[in-house]
Amino acid sequence: MSKAFDSLHPRLILNKLRAYGFEENTVNLLHSYLSNRQNRIGMGSQTSSWQVVNRGCPQGSALGPPLWNIFQNHLAYETNLNLSMYAHDHQIYEAGKDLANVKSSLSRNAEKGSKWFEDNMLKANYSKFKTMAMQNKTERTNPTMSIQGSEIESTEKLNLLGVTIDSKLKFNHHIKNLCKKASQRIGVHMRLKSIIPTEAKLQPYKVAILPHLTYCHLTWHFCKASDRRKPERNKKEDSGQY
Repeated sequence: MSKAFDSLHPRLILNKLRAYGFEENTVNLLHSYLSNRQNRIGMGSQTSSWQVVNRGCPQGSALGPPLWNIFQNHLAYETNLNLSMYAHDHQIYEAGKDLANVKSSLSRNAEKGSKWFEDNMLKANYSKFKTMAMQNKTERTNPTMSIQGSEIESTEKLNLLGVTIDSKLKFNHHIKNLCKKASQRIGVHMRLKSIIPTEAKLQPYKVAILPHLTYCHLTWHFCKASDRRKPERNKKEDSGQY
């Protein structure tokens, strides 16, 4: 979606809370929280004038993510889609033996999802929509489709929440990228090995290097053994300085 969190409609979320059975006192409290909010921008010593915010989910607060999740919660129930959701990242998926039927079903359900965005005063960002087909070795075609008159790009790999998933589920692109990021940080780390004590070096290693090598490893660790050894070599390379 385009500017998803900034597009949340306060009156609509309050009506959804009522539909979910929230007490009226709770709804009134949140109405007060969402009403008469103002923002301004500061740059150096200059600031803009205060502007009333009529739309949007307050960000930076503990209430922001729960309110957004409540707002989008009934998307899966109302549209009955095969759907994965994390914040404003949505993936619609279909499975079947016939690619044409899968494509037709996926296109139909994507239209349903886009209609739900429109009905809930959200805007779909079709330029960021992508499709990917996971097929057996004998069938390798990338389905093309359009939604609301917009052509959707077909690709061989997708980045989902920081993990690059390819159509063959080899994860070689993901491993290549994570090793590159880790190697850059290891290079900086190595240059400091003679001037920083071991205890001090462990902290940046755990914060800036190790997370890249272990993020979602249960997903991509089913790759080829040769690819699996590449992150391990990064670990050994850096641990050799301790």
